Amino acid sequence: MNGLRWLGVAAVALGAACQAPTASAPAAGVGQGLDALGQQTAVGGAQDPFSSDGGGQADLTDAGEWTDADGAAGPEAGVDAVWAADSPLLDADTGGVTPSDGATGGPDATADAAPPSDATAKDGALTDAVLADAALADSGVQDAAAKDTVAKDADTADGTADTAAPPTQPFWVVAYYGAWMKGHLPPGQIDFSALTSVVNFSIFPEPDGSFDTTSNGITAAQTQALVQAAHKHGKQALLGVGGAGTRDGFVAWMKPNKRPDFVKLVVKHVVNGDYDGVDIDMEPVFDSDAGDFIAFAQDLRAGLDAVDPALLLTAAVGWREAVFGPVQKQFDRFGIMTYDISGAWPGWETWHNSPLSNGGLKFGSTKQPLPSCQTLVEEALAAKAPLAKLGIGIDFYAYVWKGATGPNQPIAGVTVKPNVPYFEMMDTLYDPAAVHWHAAAQAPYLSLGKGAQGQFVSYDDADSIAAKIAWAKQKGLGGVIVWELGGGFRPTKPVGKQDLLLQAVKAAASP
Repeated sequence: MNGLRWLGVAAVALGAACQAPTASAPAAGVGQGLDALGQQTAVGGAQDPFSSDGGGQADLTDAGEWTDADGAAGPEAGVDAVWAADSPLLDADTGGVTPSDGATGGPDATADAAPPSDATAKDGALTDAVLADAALADSGVQDAAAKDTVAKDADTADGTADTAAPPTQPFWVVAYYGAWMKGHLPPGQIDFSALTSVVNFSIFPEPDGSFDTTSNGITAAQTQALVQAAHKHGKQALLGVGGAGTRDGFVAWMKPNKRPDFVKLVVKHVVNGDYDGVDIDMEPVFDSDAGDFIAFAQDLRAGLDAVDPALLLTAAVGWREAVFGPVQKQFDRFGIMTYDISGAWPGWETWHNSPLSNGGLKFGSTKQPLPSCQTLVEEALAAKAPLAKLGIGIDFYAYVWKGATGPNQPIAGVTVKPNVPYFEMMDTLYDPAAVHWHAAAQAPYLSLGKGAQGQFVSYDDADSIAAKIAWAKQKGLGGVIVWELGGGFRPTKPVGKQDLLLQAVKAAASP
C-alpha cells in the first residue's frame, strides 16, 4: 500500500502487504520504506518507489471460474463483448458516462532515541445495466458526506495539536480479506457484526495489458460465498483492485488509450460479483501519477454512478495531496496504511510495525520523529486530507526483528521477517513472560532471547487496538482499516477465542 515520508528518514505504510498466496503469506505486496537520504527502499534494502494496490476481474463461468472474453478460464486480456460500442452505459471511445440522449458526461473535477525506560511487562456479469435494488438494500451502512467543521482539542501524545470534527457518520471498520485465506477462514466464520465493510482482496492489472484475476485466490464461488455472507448480515462487500507492486500495471491501464477499458472492466466485475463498490490500492504512488490517476478516479466514479450512485469508491493510501486531493469528492473513504512502517533500512533503528504514537521519540541518526499512526495522520491533515473520510490501520500481522530484543536498538546485524500472521506468531513465538508494553508508542512487543539470538516481535493486541480506535474517534476520523482478517484467525482455538483481535476491534468501535 502507500506511504508518507518523514524529513530525512521515511517509511511506507503498505496496508495490504503480502508475499505469496498461502494461508501464512498474502499474495501481492511487501513493506517498504525510505532510507536516510529519502530514497525508497524495499525490505531487503533495495531502492524502490512508494507503493499502493490495484486490479481487475473477468467473467464468471458456471463452473465457478473467471473467464476471458472468449470464454476461456484464466486472466482476462481484454474487454468483454458486454461492453460493445453501442453500450448505453459507457461511451466506447471516451469511457465517459453516456446518458440516454447520447451526450458524454462525467463528474466535476475538484481542486483541490534510546530504549525507553518505561517498557514494562504486561499480559484485529455486468449481467444487467443496473444492480438489483435488493443487493444494495443489504449493503449495510452507507457513508455520509464529510464536513469541514473543525473543533480544537487536546494535544496528541506526539506533541501536535489535535483538531477534532464532530462525527457526521457511524464509525466504520473496513477489513481486508485475502481470498487465499478462504480455506483458513471460510466466509461463514467471519464475525460480520464487527465490520462495516469487507474487501475481497484482490485482482490487479498487469503492465502487458492483461488482468490477473486468479493469483490471490478470487474465484466466482469464493466471491459468491463472501458477498452473500456479508449481505446476509447487512454489511458491504467491496472488490479489492490492486496490491503492493502493482503500480506498473496501473500506469499502463490508466493511460488515455486504455483508461476506458480499465473503467469498464472494474465496473463490470463489481456488478458481476454483486459487490457494493470497489477499493483501489495502487502501489507505489508518485506525484507524477497525478494526472492519469485523477482522470481514472473521475471516470471510475462516473462509471459506478451510471450503475448506481450508491456504489462505494474507496482507496488504501499513503496520503499524497497532488494525487488524492483533487479527487476527494469522488472517494467515500481513504484508509491510511499505518502499518509496515518500519524496517532494517539505512539510517534506521528497531521500531514498531504500527504504533499509535512515537511519544516524542526520534531517530538517533537524524533526530527526526519516529513514524506512527499519529504522525501519518497529522501529515495527511496538513496536506488538506478530508478528516472524516480518513481511517488508520490495524495489523493482524507481526514483524519479527532478529538480533534485537526491543525498540530503539541499532540495526547492525539485524534482519526483519515481515508480515508474520498473528495466529502463527501466537502459535510459535508467544510467551506471556516476554510481553512488554511500550507506553510511549502505545504498542506491545515480545522480547525473546538475548544478543544475536534475540528477537523483537512487534504486533497489535487488544490494548493497542483499543488505544488506536479511541484516538481515532477522539480525533474525528471516519474509522479504521484492518489488514487482514485471516491473519488474526486461530481455527484451532475454541469458539469464542478464535478471533480475539477482531473482537477487540468490535468492542472498541462500538458506540
